[in-house]
Formats: sequence, structure tokens, C-alpha cells
Amino acid sequence: LPKPLMREFRHVFGDRYLKIAEDDAKVKMEEDVSPASDGPEILAIPTNQHAREDLVAVGDHIEAEKDRLLNVFIQFGRDFCEKLRNQGYWADFIDPCSGL
Repeated sequence: LPKPLMREFRHVFGDRYLKIAEDDAKVKMEEDVSPASDGPEILAIPTNQHAREDLVAVGDHIEAEKDRLLNVFIQFGRDFCEKLRNQGYWADFIDPCSGL
């Protein structure tokens, strides 16, 4: 992951999870997502972020924080999906603003 994303997610996931080698992560994903039936394999990964501001409040600084969080999420989604696609998997993410 890019350094800005690493900084954002370090407080959520901690160093233990962020420093897993990519090969180890791939092996773990293959073990965790083993086919249970003949149907399609689907894995949904919920995410969250820590906001620096109380997002219920009102003001320009709150809007700036919401924009920052959105930009971090979009970049994370693009990078994460690209890595999965490069491994031969289908991947997509949902834009939290539009739901598309």
C-alpha cells in the first residue's frame, strides 16, 4: 500500500497486519476463501476509517475531513482492487457517495 494509506490504516490494523508479506497474504486469502459449494466464490471486505473530527458537527473543517476520508477510501479501493485483479481475481468497490 502507498505510504499515505499505510498511515491512515495503521491505527486500525496495527503494524502486525500491515507488514504481512504479499505472498503470505495471498496464501492466507486462498486458505480463508476456499470453495464451500459449486456456487461462485464471493468475499466482501468491510472497511472503516478513523476521522480526525466529529463528523456530526458542521463547518468547513468538517467538510474538509469528509473529503479527505473519501479520497483515502477511493485510493485504497483502487489500489486494493488493482492488486487483486493482477492476481487474476475480479474485484470492485462501492463509492460511498453514489453507491455505485
